[in-house]
Amino acid sequence: MKTRRGMKGLYVVKSEDDKPSELEPKKRSGSRGVYVIRTSDEIVNKFADTIYDFVDDGGLFLWVGNDKAFYQSLKRSIVIEFGLGTDFVQLFHEPNQILTKLIEVVDEGFLPFVFMENATNGSSNIQVLAAIKSAFPKIHIVVVCRELDKNHLLYCYEEGASHIINKCASVNEIIRKIAHILKPQTEIDELAEIGQKLNGDNRFEEAIRVADTMLTKHPKSARAHIIKGDAYKGLARRKIALAEYQQAEKKSRLFIEPLKKIFVIHAEEGNKDMMLDYLMKLDDMSPLNFNRKVKIGDLSYDLGKLEEAERYYDNAIEYAVSEAKSIVGELSLDIAEKIAQANPVLAAKYYKKSLNLVKESRGLECIEIFNRLGISLRKAGLWEEAVEAYEIAENMSPGDENIQYNIGLAYLDGKKFPKATNHMLMALKINPKMYIGNADIAYNMAITFKESGNKAQADKMIRHVFEVDPGHEGAHALA
Repeated sequence: MKTRRGMKGLYVVKSEDDKPSELEPKKRSGSRGVYVIRTSDEIVNKFADTIYDFVDDGGLFLWVGNDKAFYQSLKRSIVIEFGLGTDFVQLFHEPNQILTKLIEVVDEGFLPFVFMENATNGSSNIQVLAAIKSAFPKIHIVVVCRELDKNHLLYCYEEGASHIINKCASVNEIIRKIAHILKPQTEIDELAEIGQKLNGDNRFEEAIRVADTMLTKHPKSARAHIIKGDAYKGLARRKIALAEYQQAEKKSRLFIEPLKKIFVIHAEEGNKDMMLDYLMKLDDMSPLNFNRKVKIGDLSYDLGKLEEAERYYDNAIEYAVSEAKSIVGELSLDIAEKIAQANPVLAAKYYKKSLNLVKESRGLECIEIFNRLGISLRKAGLWEEAVEAYEIAENMSPGDENIQYNIGLAYLDGKKFPKATNHMLMALKINPKMYIGNADIAYNMAITFKESGNKAQADKMIRHVFEVDPGHEGAHALA
């Protein structure tokens, strides 16, 4: 594989008047040191040195997954925007291939940067993520998903994710994410990176001084205490290390790392009571890790707490099954959306399967999946199932006017006009201006209000449609 040295050079920004389409590749001059970029793509210019430095040092990007749209965005981010060769972005459909590839490229002196789908072919990649991080602690891994609730996010970070990115991320978002991971963007981040590197080089006294500098500038920095704890542990001053980790725990209740560090110290000392205590704290903070639940069960059993052991063993199985249902539910939704236009009858089967599976998924608190499912079910003509999906989202966020509006649309599809009207009115109560400037929302509300006999509201909405879009055919017919 060839590296591209000497690439950082002159950037020529086009004028505001010359605006190619979003999908048009940037033109490059005959000299590879000259790149022509659009004014709207300042982000490329801003982070170019960071990307080129990474590549010049042997960096390459690996994509693990089946989402073609995200792969194309990633490839465009690297290949087109920075003028790099296609061999700098490599594709792997099967997650079980990636460890072998990583061993190969690392042995050749390359530095991989991994983008990986949260789930592939209905199977979670969380164990693959953990295996990569265990074998290659310094490799950056970005998990790519649609929407994840807080518990799933914590689980991914806990198992080694450097960051999470949405599948619908733009090219600019992908570039920004890569650059922020590769190079610290703030002073505290830079100091933390220096401190961690010093600890890795066994320069513990220097790492402590860096951590003290961090605390002088940012007294609430939990990361500084982690760095100091690691340094004191390296110096075999375990009591001070434990005290530093405990300070980190106090300063950041949402930071899972201090709890794991404290657990390790107690595990090294064979203190099973304290091990159990901290495993349970970790479980409270990040409850989807079913492997940890098994460990809690094992420790409880060893300590003679048989009922507690049984409860955690049962929970481990329950959460493992639930996680599988969540992933298979999203897979069913993907299948349905792919075939919806060509075969709506078959798609309906998979929409219903998806709804049933995600409903049974424990800990799934993500409104977006139910909202997206509701929209898809409506398009498939399954308005009753759409209402069911939206109502789950409503329970999670009762003050969301968009969910109320969508429930109203689903009831409108089913010609349940009084119910449709109630939800439209609830949406307006939450946000009285939600229809302002949007002819489609105003038109749908006009239809709903007219069908339920609310003439005053219907007329108000029709007038607004004409204000926004005087030629709106539907509104003219309705009027």
